[in-house]
Amino acid sequence: MSSDGRACHICEKYADSAAALAHLGNFGANFAERFMVCFAPTALHVYGEPSEEVRGVLDSFGAVYLGSFGGFVVAENYLREIVGWGRILEMVRRDMQDILDDVAAGLAKNLPGWNTGAV
Repeated sequence: MSSDGRACHICEKYADSAAALAHLGNFGANFAERFMVCFAPTALHVYGEPSEEVRGVLDSFGAVYLGSFGGFVVAENYLREIVGWGRILEMVRRDMQDILDDVAAGLAKNLPGWNTGAV
């Protein structure tokens, strides 16, 4: 809760989608009404790879799904809808080539002859 009482972030973590569904069912049955009296949710960010069933529940709350891309967490919806899959694949290919080039340069600097079979 922020010091001025205007913002509250809630971070929850589940072992898997089944655990998330169990929580959602329990929360809905026992706490949702009271929670909604106290809070007005403005955003829901979901990290990881929830099942379609979990997504079906969370989509109604305007969930934004965040996965990883090149080691960074990114908004899946942004990548899919704005950037497009073709562009994403090109970005991954380019990032992987940069990584391979960096590894090759490091090996050449630290292990002369590594790519000639002399090592």
